[in-house]
Amino acid sequence: MNPTPDPVSGFFRHPPAIARSPRPQLLTAPRRSPGRVSSGGGSSPWPWRKDQVLHSVFAAVPRPGTWKNIRVFVMQKIEHRTLTELAYDEITQGMVSGRFLPGQVLIIRALADSYGISATPIREALQRLVAEHRLDVLPNRSIAVPKISKEKYLELLRIRCALEGLAAELATPNIDAASLEELGRMLDELEASVRENSSEGYVTLNQKFHFHIYEKANSPHLLKMIQDLWSRVGPLFNELFADPDFVNHANDEHRRIYAALEKGDPAEVYDCLVRDIHVSASSLHARG
Repeated sequence: MNPTPDPVSGFFRHPPAIARSPRPQLLTAPRRSPGRVSSGGGSSPWPWRKDQVLHSVFAAVPRPGTWKNIRVFVMQKIEHRTLTELAYDEITQGMVSGRFLPGQVLIIRALADSYGISATPIREALQRLVAEHRLDVLPNRSIAVPKISKEKYLELLRIRCALEGLAAELATPNIDAASLEELGRMLDELEASVRENSSEGYVTLNQKFHFHIYEKANSPHLLKMIQDLWSRVGPLFNELFADPDFVNHANDEHRRIYAALEKGDPAEVYDCLVRDIHVSASSLHARG
């Protein structure tokens, strides 16, 4: 049965047989020669693959009196990101990886030169981070990385243990041989940074080691929350190498995490990860 236009809206109603169907019916073009689909005035090539992912599918409204005139378009997903968004991500990553120090004033022109963009996107990105309370505005209107009080750090510590422990637990079944090999390589590089007394190298690799695990949890919202926490505590990690006791055992907990991942024991991975967080926190807390 052919569709009829609605007298008020002008849109075509589905035929009664389809409207009454308990399950949605998929309307497809009539079968043609392989690799082609009807376009209303002939045939056009259609590079169809069963494994192709269709990001967006649009079906033209059929002409009155026929369901055969169906044209399908496949449009690839287009990602557009502004310079402000890119600057925001870069500055945030700098905070997560400990590139900036607590109390450091962020100079717009210096950041713009470093990232190779104009000052405007940097200024807008910094203002966004200020609005999120991840950066502070000083009395002279400069923007700086916050100095975290003991009370706030302990609050963030409790949240980190809960969220990062959960992420590590969820990630454990997804850690394959390739992931273990990559983590093992990172452990060797962490050991090298300890031997060279490279605080910057250690802090950067420590962040990569942890997030390589967290990303395997396949939980984007959880990962975003952890990234937010690290953007607040990451700058503090630069102070870890000021504690000789920490340096002597800087990689011990990482080795235990790796061993637990090798065994595939989620509960043990959780415990080792939380213990690692507490060891670094104890070092920072002892130094005041």
